[in-house]
Amino acid sequence: MTKYPAQNYISIVGDQSGHLWAAIDEYNSPNYYLEVQEISLQAAYASSATAAPWNSVYVSPALTYDPIPQLIALPNGDIILDYISSSSACSGDYFVYTTNLGQSWTVPTGPVSAAGSPLCYASSSGTYVGDTAFFGGRNSAGNLAWWSYNFDTLALSSASSAVATGIDSGAMSSIGGNLVMAYDKFASGSGEQLSIAYSYDAGNTWFFTTTPFYFKLQVTLPLVSSSFQIAAIGSTYSTSYYDAAFFTL
Repeated sequence: MTKYPAQNYISIVGDQSGHLWAAIDEYNSPNYYLEVQEISLQAAYASSATAAPWNSVYVSPALTYDPIPQLIALPNGDIILDYISSSSACSGDYFVYTTNLGQSWTVPTGPVSAAGSPLCYASSSGTYVGDTAFFGGRNSAGNLAWWSYNFDTLALSSASSAVATGIDSGAMSSIGGNLVMAYDKFASGSGEQLSIAYSYDAGNTWFFTTTPFYFKLQVTLPLVSSSFQIAAIGSTYSTSYYDAAFFTL
Protein backbone atom coordinates (compact mmCIF):
# COMPACT_ATOMS: atom_id res chain seq x y z
CA MET A 1 0.00 0.00 0.00
CA THR A 2 1.26 3.45 -0.86
CA LYS A 3 1.45 6.31 1.62
CA TYR A 4 -0.79 8.51 -0.58
CA PRO A 5 -3.10 7.68 -3.53
CA ALA A 6 -1.09 6.62 -6.59
CA GLN A 7 -1.37 8.77 -9.70
CA ASN A 8 -0.08 8.47 -13.28
CA TYR A 9 3.54 7.32 -13.34
CA ILE A 10 5.62 4.44 -12.00
CA SER A 11 9.12 3.08 -12.57
CA ILE A 12 10.16 -0.47 -11.63
CA VAL A 13 13.65 -1.93 -11.68
CA GLY A 14 15.41 -5.01 -10.33
CA ASP A 15 18.91 -5.02 -8.87
CA GLN A 16 21.56 -7.75 -8.92
CA SER A 17 21.03 -8.75 -5.28
CA GLY A 18 17.46 -9.98 -5.74
CA HIS A 19 15.47 -6.86 -4.86
CA LEU A 20 12.72 -5.11 -6.82
CA TRP A 21 12.29 -1.34 -6.55
CA ALA A 22 9.26 0.73 -7.50
CA ALA A 23 9.01 4.54 -7.65
CA ILE A 24 5.38 5.65 -7.49
CA ASP A 25 3.87 9.02 -8.33
CA GLU A 26 1.40 9.98 -5.54
CA TYR A 27 -0.87 12.88 -4.59
CA ASN A 28 -2.01 14.31 -1.27
CA SER A 29 -3.70 17.69 -1.79
CA PRO A 30 -2.26 20.14 -2.57
CA ASN A 31 1.09 18.40 -3.28
CA TYR A 32 2.59 15.50 -5.20
CA TYR A 33 5.14 13.03 -3.85
CA LEU A 34 7.38 10.21 -5.04
CA GLU A 35 7.49 7.10 -2.92
CA VAL A 36 10.03 4.31 -3.40
CA GLN A 37 9.15 0.82 -2.24
CA GLU A 38 11.42 -2.23 -2.14
CA ILE A 39 10.85 -5.96 -1.89
CA SER A 40 13.23 -8.88 -1.51
CA LEU A 41 12.35 -11.60 -4.01
CA GLN A 42 13.46 -14.19 -1.48
CA ALA A 43 10.97 -12.78 1.04
CA ALA A 44 8.28 -12.67 -1.65
CA TYR A 45 8.80 -16.34 -2.53
CA ALA A 46 8.62 -17.29 1.14
CA SER A 47 5.18 -15.71 1.53
CA SER A 48 1.94 -15.85 -0.43
CA ALA A 49 1.53 -13.59 -3.46
CA THR A 50 -1.07 -11.47 -1.65
CA ALA A 51 1.11 -10.96 1.42
CA ALA A 52 4.50 -10.23 -0.16
CA PRO A 53 6.14 -7.58 2.08
CA TRP A 54 6.82 -4.41 0.11
CA ASN A 55 8.72 -1.87 2.23
CA SER A 56 8.42 1.90 1.89
CA VAL A 57 12.00 3.20 1.92
CA TYR A 58 11.68 6.77 0.63
CA VAL A 59 9.11 9.55 0.32
CA SER A 60 10.18 12.71 -1.47
CA PRO A 61 9.68 16.24 -0.22
CA ALA A 62 6.41 17.84 -1.36
CA LEU A 63 6.37 18.55 -5.11
CA THR A 64 4.26 21.15 -6.91
CA TYR A 65 3.66 19.20 -10.12
CA ASP A 66 3.01 15.58 -11.06
CA PRO A 67 6.48 13.91 -11.01
CA ILE A 68 7.71 11.48 -13.67
CA PRO A 69 10.20 9.02 -12.11
CA GLN A 70 12.94 6.79 -13.49
CA LEU A 71 14.87 4.28 -11.37
CA ILE A 72 18.25 2.82 -12.31
CA ALA A 73 19.94 -0.01 -10.39
CA LEU A 74 23.73 -0.07 -10.72
CA PRO A 75 25.80 -3.29 -10.48
CA ASN A 76 27.35 -2.12 -7.19
CA GLY A 77 23.91 -2.05 -5.54
CA ASP A 78 23.38 1.70 -5.65
CA ILE A 79 19.91 2.89 -6.70
CA ILE A 80 19.35 6.28 -8.34
CA LEU A 81 15.94 7.93 -8.71
CA ASP A 82 15.71 10.60 -11.39
CA TYR A 83 12.56 12.70 -11.79
CA ILE A 84 11.05 15.90 -13.14
CA SER A 85 8.27 17.83 -11.41
CA SER A 86 7.33 20.93 -13.36
CA SER A 87 4.70 22.45 -15.58
CA SER A 88 7.30 22.21 -18.36
CA ALA A 89 8.65 18.90 -19.69
CA CYS A 90 12.01 20.59 -20.30
CA SER A 91 12.68 22.22 -16.94
CA GLY A 92 15.52 19.98 -15.72
CA ASP A 93 15.54 16.79 -13.71
CA TYR A 94 16.45 16.09 -10.10
CA PHE A 95 17.91 12.96 -8.57
CA VAL A 96 18.39 11.21 -5.25
CA TYR A 97 20.16 7.93 -4.53
CA THR A 98 20.81 5.30 -1.90
CA THR A 99 23.93 3.22 -1.34
CA ASN A 100 22.59 1.05 1.51
CA LEU A 101 19.47 -0.68 0.16
CA GLY A 102 17.22 2.28 0.87
CA GLN A 103 18.12 2.80 4.53
CA SER A 104 19.09 6.40 3.75
CA TRP A 105 18.81 8.67 0.72
CA THR A 106 20.57 11.83 -0.38
CA VAL A 107 18.81 15.16 -0.58
CA PRO A 108 17.57 16.04 -4.10
CA THR A 109 20.19 17.42 -6.50
CA GLY A 110 19.10 19.56 -9.44
CA PRO A 111 17.88 20.86 -11.72
CA VAL A 112 20.58 19.22 -13.82
CA SER A 113 21.57 20.53 -17.26
CA ALA A 114 23.05 18.72 -20.26
CA ALA A 115 25.25 20.78 -22.61
CA GLY A 116 23.95 23.94 -20.98
CA SER A 117 20.23 23.18 -21.16
CA PRO A 118 17.90 20.85 -19.20
CA LEU A 119 16.78 17.55 -20.70
CA CYS A 120 13.18 17.08 -21.83
CA TYR A 121 11.85 14.16 -19.84
CA ALA A 122 9.53 12.80 -22.54
CA SER A 123 12.54 12.70 -24.91
CA SER A 124 15.27 11.27 -22.70
CA SER A 125 16.13 8.16 -20.70
CA GLY A 126 18.84 6.71 -18.50
CA THR A 127 21.32 3.84 -18.29
CA TYR A 128 24.57 2.96 -16.56
CA VAL A 129 28.13 2.01 -17.46
CA GLY A 130 30.08 0.55 -14.56
CA ASP A 131 29.48 2.70 -11.49
CA THR A 132 28.24 5.72 -13.46
CA ALA A 133 24.62 6.57 -14.22
CA PHE A 134 23.96 8.39 -17.50
CA PHE A 135 20.87 10.32 -18.63
CA GLY A 136 20.61 11.55 -22.20
CA GLY A 137 18.30 12.67 -24.97
CA ARG A 138 16.87 15.94 -26.27
CA ASN A 139 17.46 19.06 -24.20
CA SER A 140 15.38 22.24 -24.20
CA ALA A 141 17.63 23.76 -26.88
CA GLY A 142 16.68 20.94 -29.25
CA ASN A 143 20.08 19.26 -29.06
CA LEU A 144 21.23 15.73 -28.18
CA ALA A 145 23.07 15.84 -24.87
CA TRP A 146 23.70 13.93 -21.63
CA TRP A 147 24.72 14.20 -18.01
CA SER A 148 26.15 11.62 -15.62
CA TYR A 149 26.82 10.87 -11.96
CA ASN A 150 29.78 8.72 -10.88
CA PHE A 151 29.21 6.80 -7.64
CA ASP A 152 32.93 6.21 -7.05
CA THR A 153 34.00 9.86 -7.21
CA LEU A 154 30.55 11.35 -6.39
CA ALA A 155 31.07 13.61 -9.39
CA LEU A 156 28.28 15.15 -11.45
CA SER A 157 29.31 15.69 -15.09
CA SER A 158 27.64 16.98 -18.24
CA ALA A 159 28.36 17.01 -21.95
CA SER A 160 30.26 20.22 -22.63
CA SER A 161 28.77 20.43 -26.11
CA ALA A 162 25.85 18.91 -27.99
CA VAL A 163 26.33 15.45 -29.50
CA ALA A 164 23.94 16.43 -32.32
CA THR A 165 21.85 19.55 -33.00
CA GLY A 166 18.31 20.27 -34.15
CA ILE A 167 16.80 16.93 -33.08
CA ASP A 168 13.15 16.17 -32.38
CA SER A 169 13.48 13.38 -29.80
CA GLY A 170 16.11 11.09 -28.29
CA ALA A 171 16.83 8.29 -25.85
CA MET A 172 19.88 6.72 -24.22
CA SER A 173 20.90 3.11 -23.62
CA SER A 174 24.10 1.07 -23.31
CA ILE A 175 25.54 -2.01 -24.97
CA GLY A 176 28.49 -3.99 -23.66
CA GLY A 177 29.68 -1.11 -21.49
CA ASN A 178 29.33 1.45 -24.31
CA LEU A 179 26.86 4.33 -24.53
CA VAL A 180 24.25 4.48 -27.29
CA MET A 181 21.82 7.31 -28.07
CA ALA A 182 19.04 7.08 -30.65
CA TYR A 183 17.52 10.29 -32.01
CA ASP A 184 15.47 11.54 -34.91
CA LYS A 185 15.50 14.82 -36.81
CA PHE A 186 13.85 16.17 -39.93
CA ALA A 187 15.86 15.73 -43.13
CA SER A 188 14.79 17.70 -46.19
CA GLY A 189 13.28 15.37 -48.77
CA SER A 190 13.38 12.38 -46.43
CA GLY A 191 11.14 13.29 -43.49
CA GLU A 192 12.16 12.15 -40.02
CA GLN A 193 15.37 10.11 -40.00
CA LEU A 194 16.58 7.95 -37.14
CA SER A 195 20.25 8.15 -36.22
CA ILE A 196 22.35 6.29 -33.70
CA ALA A 197 25.23 7.89 -31.81
CA TYR A 198 27.55 5.57 -29.90
CA SER A 199 30.55 6.11 -27.66
CA TYR A 200 33.28 3.73 -26.49
CA ASP A 201 34.81 6.20 -23.99
CA ALA A 202 31.98 7.28 -21.64
CA GLY A 203 30.71 10.06 -23.88
CA ASN A 204 33.95 11.81 -24.79
CA THR A 205 33.90 10.71 -28.45
CA TRP A 206 30.83 9.84 -30.54
CA PHE A 207 30.32 7.96 -33.80
CA PHE A 208 27.16 8.06 -35.92
CA THR A 209 25.03 5.95 -38.23
CA THR A 210 21.79 7.07 -39.90
CA THR A 211 18.91 5.10 -41.40
CA PRO A 212 18.16 5.75 -45.07
CA PHE A 213 14.42 5.79 -44.41
CA TYR A 214 11.75 7.70 -42.50
CA PHE A 215 11.58 6.70 -38.83
CA LYS A 216 9.90 8.65 -36.03
CA LEU A 217 11.38 7.54 -32.71
CA GLN A 218 8.85 6.85 -29.95
CA VAL A 219 10.98 7.45 -26.88
CA THR A 220 8.18 6.48 -24.51
CA LEU A 221 9.10 2.91 -25.44
CA PRO A 222 12.54 1.71 -24.28
CA LEU A 223 15.54 0.93 -26.37
CA VAL A 224 16.38 -2.76 -26.22
CA SER A 225 20.00 -3.80 -26.54
CA SER A 226 21.60 -7.21 -26.83
CA SER A 227 25.26 -7.94 -27.53
CA PHE A 228 26.25 -5.25 -30.03
CA GLN A 229 22.85 -4.94 -31.65
CA ILE A 230 20.27 -2.32 -30.77
CA ALA A 231 16.57 -2.10 -31.52
CA ALA A 232 14.78 1.26 -31.53
CA ILE A 233 10.98 1.36 -31.40
CA GLY A 234 9.16 3.95 -33.49
CA SER A 235 6.91 4.47 -36.48
CA THR A 236 7.53 4.51 -40.22
CA TYR A 237 5.45 6.86 -42.38
CA SER A 238 2.40 6.61 -40.10
CA THR A 239 2.25 7.33 -36.38
CA SER A 240 -0.49 4.69 -36.13
CA TYR A 241 1.91 1.77 -36.44
CA TYR A 242 5.12 0.83 -34.66
CA ASP A 243 8.19 -0.75 -36.20
CA ALA A 244 11.65 -1.67 -35.02
CA ALA A 245 14.94 -0.59 -36.58
CA PHE A 246 17.94 -2.80 -35.83
CA PHE A 247 21.59 -1.77 -35.89
CA THR A 248 24.85 -3.65 -35.38
CA LEU A 249 27.60 -1.46 -33.96
